[in-house]
Amino acid sequence: MSSQDSHVTKSHDNEWFSEAVSVVGEVIGFWGFKENHGRIWAFLYLSTNPASTSDIRETLKLSKGATSMLLNELEEWRVILQSDDSIGRERMYVANPNFIEMIVRVMERRESDMLDQVVERLNKVQHTAVQSRANSEQVESIQKMVDLAKMVRQIV
Repeated sequence: MSSQDSHVTKSHDNEWFSEAVSVVGEVIGFWGFKENHGRIWAFLYLSTNPASTSDIRETLKLSKGATSMLLNELEEWRVILQSDDSIGRERMYVANPNFIEMIVRVMERRESDMLDQVVERLNKVQHTAVQSRANSEQVESIQKMVDLAKMVRQIV
């Protein structure tokens, strides 16, 4: 084990490190992601050096398949990045330190799809309301909801 690996492993053995990884995982789970997405990101963010796939898997007690799937998903979201450092054939990872980029990327992917569906559904509701002879104030209120959803979609 290199001194770099030894330093990384020592910090992972600390209670504060494990608790921080756990807390972040819980928060990410609350937001509708997999808890392990948050645990992996926090693990990498708190690590002082890039971490290998094996280090991530062993420290967080994940299966090979789960680790592979989770890392691929996190890379797609650009929440983690592959490091140029590598040990043999094993990939090394770091957390994306740019919080704004991560949040924007997640919102772009998750929220834009949901907002597109909201606009489509509200347009149908408005059409049905008109056919059902809803009063003009109600139809206008639905249009305001559509407009709001479109505006939020543009911001996202």
